[in-house]
Amino acid sequence: MINFDPGIVAIIIAAGILGWPLDKAIKWVKDALRAKGVLAYFVELLVCGSATAVYLVSTGWNWLNLAIYTGLVFASVHGWYVKAK
Repeated sequence: MINFDPGIVAIIIAAGILGWPLDKAIKWVKDALRAKGVLAYFVELLVCGSATAVYLVSTGWNWLNLAIYTGLVFASVHGWYVKAK
């Protein structure tokens, strides 16, 4: 079984993108694109994936880690991952 560290999820969320916390970056991109509904979730997923990719480039790239950590970061942004733990 693969074990993923919740600490890495917290690091990705806190580090965000270009110094912006992830929630602020998501809000800015959604506002800039005027994203609503399903498009807003897609934008959030892309921003979470971007932040995860930046983290993984500096620590060691792995496609499986990108997919899983992106999902965990996305779920954590919405509070689902924290509630499930």
